[in-house]
Amino acid sequence: MSAARKSAGAATAKPAPAKGVRMCRVTIGYEHFLLPVAQGLKLIEVMEAALQLETDWATPDSKYYITGVPRLAYHSALPSQIVERPAAHMAANPD
Repeated sequence: MSAARKSAGAATAKPAPAKGVRMCRVTIGYEHFLLPVAQGLKLIEVMEAALQLETDWATPDSKYYITGVPRLAYHSALPSQIVERPAAHMAANPD
């Protein structure tokens, strides 16, 4: 994660989605993200063209080894499924 993103409050919890906004859950690898439906569909579309990589930092020009395609999933989220945890239980992003 870039220093700019860290300083922009990446570990700060975002508010719950506005009522009436259709939401979805997008899974990339083993991480899950809650997004408005339109952005979730765009994210899936972009990530379908992506390849997973491993980086060999031991070489001066860094080699990238293709290891496969990302694990992607899209699921609609009902408003009743979206619940915020109390602030005390929200973990800061370790990145």
